[in-house]
Amino acid sequence: MKILIIGASGYLGNTIYKKLKELTNDDILGTCYKSDNVELMKINVLNILDIKKLLLFKPDTIIWTIMDQEQEMLISQTGVNEIVNSTSKDVRLIYVSTTVGKGKDQTESVIPYRRMSDEYLSQYVNGKIEGESIVQKHPNHVIVRPGSIYGYDYNGKMDSRMKGLLEISRTGKDYSRTANMYASFVNVQDLSDAIIELIYSKHTGIINISGEKPISHYDFNIYLASLMNIDNCFIIPDYKNEEVYHNLNNNKRKILLNTIVRNI
Repeated sequence: MKILIIGASGYLGNTIYKKLKELTNDDILGTCYKSDNVELMKINVLNILDIKKLLLFKPDTIIWTIMDQEQEMLISQTGVNEIVNSTSKDVRLIYVSTTVGKGKDQTESVIPYRRMSDEYLSQYVNGKIEGESIVQKHPNHVIVRPGSIYGYDYNGKMDSRMKGLLEISRTGKDYSRTANMYASFVNVQDLSDAIIELIYSKHTGIINISGEKPISHYDFNIYLASLMNIDNCFIIPDYKNEEVYHNLNNNKRKILLNTIVRNI
């Protein structure tokens, strides 16, 4: 089998790429934009000619792991669209999205909520929603909606939240996190294993992948501190007037996948 990982130099993509190289004898090709890794093919997903050249690899499975907070909409309308329009219905397309809905215990049928321009990560979330709508035109697609991704990647590098928390801990300042706002989270290792399992399954459609238990932003940061073995006394709770939930329902994942996804 030929497997193409678009974004194989990134936090998630690199972990999937390295795990596949270690676990399988399949023909694995990874792409990057700027990496010095000579194993990876340098492409610009905003360049349609680059994508056409990439598809000469004739992959059986394509895994799209690119995430860009600023250009996600343009990337979807250009790169994702070209992939969908240029691949046969037999090619398996796995698209890594994000949490696109609002509210508690979101199932895969939740109505995507397009963010207003002044809302947090609006360009990124709206771009992923656009990407989902394009990918759904491909008959052999899987859309993965993960919780917020955290943990040490294949190379032992921290996620951006861990790095930020570590930097704040060194300042001696307090760090306020909301104790009654809840979300879903997923360890990068577990998410990578689940996506690899999806490569070899026949499931199509949308699937949520995260820990089953919703976690407050305060408790999540306390947990990250424990992963890094740093004192958590600088992390202090604050509270909204009411509890707020933006978490995922994982019933479908537990039925379809054998991969164990840890809770915090």
